[in-house]
Amino acid sequence: MKAPIPSTIEAALADVIRTQEIGAGTLVRCWHVLRNDNKWNPEIDRFFPCVAISATGQRPGNQPATFSSNVAIIIATLTEDDGDHAQATAIEFAVQAAVDALYMQSRRRAGELLTAFRAAFNEQCAPCVFGGIEIGEPTPPSDSEGVSST
Repeated sequence: MKAPIPSTIEAALADVIRTQEIGAGTLVRCWHVLRNDNKWNPEIDRFFPCVAISATGQRPGNQPATFSSNVAIIIATLTEDDGDHAQATAIEFAVQAAVDALYMQSRRRAGELLTAFRAAFNEQCAPCVFGGIEIGEPTPPSDSEGVSST
């Protein structure tokens, strides 16, 4: 295994999200592998707009010999730049479309996004095998300390 499962999931999902119209200036930030986005700057840790992806460590799944990981995807913009939340909403819809498509393709076991996700996952995490996606509960949008997030 070249990389831990959480960082592999984050990076593969980031690759899928980057195929969507999320805005040229949007940072896709993987918690475990920040340097994977060319917009990340170690001098400026907070960059907006941002799609932040973080995956938990793996845990035993419901089936024998399986693991699962929870992934949080947070879209964040500066409130002063996005007072009506239009930018955050547009990014959210694009990200949701990618996740929905990836989910549906994983159910059918075929599709362009699924093929790309599996290739990225398998490249870093062999001999692990990606089995599929389950969608969890979303969190409500919020505004806090000058940042709007959903």
